[in-house]
Amino acid sequence: PLAGLRIGVLGGWFQVVEPEVRDCTDEATRVLVELGAELVPLEMPLIERINPDAVKRVIVVAESAALHDHNLTGYGEIFAQILESGAEVRATDYIHALRLRSLLSVSAAGLFDSVDVLVSATCPIVAPPETSDVVKLAGRDYVLADIVARNTSLFNISGHPAVTVPSG
Repeated sequence: PLAGLRIGVLGGWFQVVEPEVRDCTDEATRVLVELGAELVPLEMPLIERINPDAVKRVIVVAESAALHDHNLTGYGEIFAQILESGAEVRATDYIHALRLRSLLSVSAAGLFDSVDVLVSATCPIVAPPETSDVVKLAGRDYVLADIVARNTSLFNISGHPAVTVPSG
């Protein structure tokens, strides 16, 4: 039983998902309500202005390059490209990304002022064909690598624990 549990349902940014993903998420929240949880609609306006995935990307590639600075050879092509791009991140861009991460972290922490946990789709798309590099979401083309972590990047950089539960 989940009586007394307040579950935040993130709107806006987190609702830009494929219909199949929305159906699975809606079904999961329906089950939570049946078990006694209370759903609380939440918005995070800051995320509409600061893309957490872009912030994460700057930080991750810069830190990966620093971590592997002693040896940039012997990696696969994709990881080698990540390390190369990370080595080119300017210190000012890295510092700005850290500041934005701090703003996003504080905003994410504020979500828990009125709820115990959050629910959202982990990934906004269903698994695409293996050969897909570009996917369409809400009428817009996205590079696959730029969209798969769209909904989890906030938690990846804010330090909040998260769990993914298979559905569908």
